[in-house]
Amino acid sequence: MLISAQRLRHTKDITAVYQYGHKRGHRLLRLYAKPSQLSHSRATVVVSQQVDRRAVGRNLIKRRLRAALTMILPNLAAPHDIVIVANPAAAKADYQALQQALISTCQQQHLYDPIQHFSKTVRAKIN
Repeated sequence: MLISAQRLRHTKDITAVYQYGHKRGHRLLRLYAKPSQLSHSRATVVVSQQVDRRAVGRNLIKRRLRAALTMILPNLAAPHDIVIVANPAAAKADYQALQQALISTCQQQHLYDPIQHFSKTVRAKIN
């Protein structure tokens, strides 16, 4: 779960990411990212009724994407504001597919380096 400081909540902040951020697409999601002046990254997940008509399905997609974000956000190269928009294909995807889609789009944006994340994890376990 994202802590409060990591959530992008205000409409003006989300609109700024849409307008001035860089966009990358994937079959399951679209990622908008804009460099942030804060010391940490913030994110939000958007799932419209076009993805799933049922609220239960939309909430499931949001929970899965937020869980994947908790792994990625602390390991971004620099602080960014991120908006993730689910595509209709996300309704049929499982957690692993959504996580992999998020990682690959973050890599395309040069936001996330899994090798750097892995080396941090290994160093933390050794010490």
